[in-house]
Amino acid sequence: MHGQGGVPAPGETMLDRYLVERRIGGGTSSQVFQVRDRATRLEYALKYPTGGVSAFVEREVRFWLRLSPHRNVVSIADVHLGEEEEAAAAPQPGGRPIVLLEYADGGTLRSRMTGEPWPAGQALRVLAGIAAGMAHASSRVEAAHLDLKPENVLFDAAGTAKVSDFGLVREVRRTRTGYPSVAAITGTRGYQAPEIVLGTGPVDTRCDIYSFGLIALELLTGKSMFPGNVQVEEFYRRAAAVELLDLHVAGEHRLPGQ
Repeated sequence: MHGQGGVPAPGETMLDRYLVERRIGGGTSSQVFQVRDRATRLEYALKYPTGGVSAFVEREVRFWLRLSPHRNVVSIADVHLGEEEEAAAAPQPGGRPIVLLEYADGGTLRSRMTGEPWPAGQALRVLAGIAAGMAHASSRVEAAHLDLKPENVLFDAAGTAKVSDFGLVREVRRTRTGYPSVAAITGTRGYQAPEIVLGTGPVDTRCDIYSFGLIALELLTGKSMFPGNVQVEEFYRRAAAVELLDLHVAGEHRLPGQ
């Protein structure tokens, strides 16, 4: 039996092979499930698009297929391309493309963050892994992830950090397009660069460097740049934001709302 809107449901078998065990994540454009290969008993993460299929294939799937394996990037195992269903009826699993990814069973970076500062050595090891993964993502063409955040950093059983979820990726040296609008690309505003949040600047890897810095700040101080009571868009529109960011660079970790 399929889930709501044709999305896979726990207990069903995809492609006559992959048993859906549980939902492990997802957002507005896709859902991710832990599945088990009935033949090999291996576990995978299955990504199923719930939004635009053509964008999913043209952008994310093609990016995964061009990317060579790296220890700090979640690797792709297989791709199954299906036919997009245009009918008003709910789409059937298998009728849409799906991607099988390495299943990183060590949880997310977010699940390991407790609100307390990490020991510097431990934080630096994780940050080095993230940086290596992001550098590899741009090894063939400069690629901007645009949604780098603790939820998109996974760990394997050995504790190796792996960058995941390239759903918003842009190959910026090839297209050199500006960011179209805030509504056009979703993401977690609290970790995105101001030019993305406000829709005012071009997209390139500098956006990811900014996100990386916010992750580093949170690991080393135990505090988020944007507590829950702060509106990110309004903060970046204020002239005071420039002064506050300068304080962070100087090492004075006064945060918005504090």
